[in-house]
Amino acid sequence: MLTSEKATRPWWRTYTPDASSHGAKGRDALAAFAASAPSGFRHLVMKPVIEVTDDTATMQAYLLILRGGALVGVGEHRDELARTPKGWRFAKWVVTIEPPPGPSRHVEDPGLA
Repeated sequence: MLTSEKATRPWWRTYTPDASSHGAKGRDALAAFAASAPSGFRHLVMKPVIEVTDDTATMQAYLLILRGGALVGVGEHRDELARTPKGWRFAKWVVTIEPPPGPSRHVEDPGLA
């Protein structure tokens, strides 16, 4: 999980030196992108499906974005990975974000459950 408060931690080591995401290319640019995120967000990746072909892989996974404990976005990852001498690293990180679903009737009125 990547939180905006921890964007300065060495999470960037999980990326190849020339990795790209959101128009940023390279670890320094990715670190600057993450550091520019508003505070208080949590990025949760769930149910990854990984397909490996030799020294490359693709990963698709669901994404939940929380802020202050509230769901503020959903989406999915479609990532490309590369096997390196230090293990697997992200080469390309593609995220599609949708607005969160509206509240369910069960949340609004627990008596309906």
